[in-house]
Amino acid sequence: MGVIYKEKSIIVAGLARDCAENLRKNLIRIEAIRPYFKDMKVVILENDSIDKTIEVIQDYELKHKGVITKSFKETRLDISETSGLSLGRMQRMSSYRNELMEMVRSAGTFDYVIIIDWDIWFFDPQNILVTINQAPVDWGALFSNGMVQYFYANQDGIEYRYTRDTIALLDKMHDYDTIDTHYYSHRHRFQMLCDFGERMCQEDFVEVTSAFGGLAIYKYDAITNCHYETRKVNSNYLCEHVAFNSAVKINGYKNYIAAQLPTYINVKLSRRISYLLLKYFPQIFKIRVIFVSFLK
Repeated sequence: MGVIYKEKSIIVAGLARDCAENLRKNLIRIEAIRPYFKDMKVVILENDSIDKTIEVIQDYELKHKGVITKSFKETRLDISETSGLSLGRMQRMSSYRNELMEMVRSAGTFDYVIIIDWDIWFFDPQNILVTINQAPVDWGALFSNGMVQYFYANQDGIEYRYTRDTIALLDKMHDYDTIDTHYYSHRHRFQMLCDFGERMCQEDFVEVTSAFGGLAIYKYDAITNCHYETRKVNSNYLCEHVAFNSAVKINGYKNYIAAQLPTYINVKLSRRISYLLLKYFPQIFKIRVIFVSFLK
């Protein structure tokens, strides 16, 4: 894989729910970077899984050292998974991620922290090492170049494509407190996709205030006192990552999207009523619709 960080330690932490298949694969990928650090720990916070996620976690914990896990039942799961940027979902995700960070901080002091959503479909572990090695010296956070799978309905059926993850994306001119009210407009999001897509083709590291894409690398010192929260902007609520990443900048660091660290996030079609409508009634609607999933 190249660069070896034998003088550096790293902790990898993420939320897990109903993601047994992807979790198993991603744990294998994460284990691939363990030999390149003097110490590595893995933290998994699981809740309410009804598939084999807990079995995967238990098996992994038995076979590997430095694994910290916790499971809980959420009694307030009255918010739909697809409720997007609703207050309920953003507050719940903020609470979960803050608890995850408490687990990280209780595990000790490290050089690097990777925050990962264990349900992402694919990433290359070698790119983590390359990204850290080539990053600007002033970095505090390195965000993956996240691509979200969506499905596109037309008269020929259903096609699968990818778009960039923009939910946590915020340019370097704004922060959590000053974000513009037009941020959630369709025109603005489309323009962001175009602008950042072009910059990703030209720059290895694109400076931003916030992003995520399913995987982010932080310097441990950069996330002192950082926490997740949300606030209302127009009829939507800010993604919980925006507050956390804005605080990294307040701590004196810069944040970048790493073009060479792509991640792929897949849509869980089995839970989409919209998918069935588009599959069986595209002729009735006679429209082209894009559905993007930002599930955690």
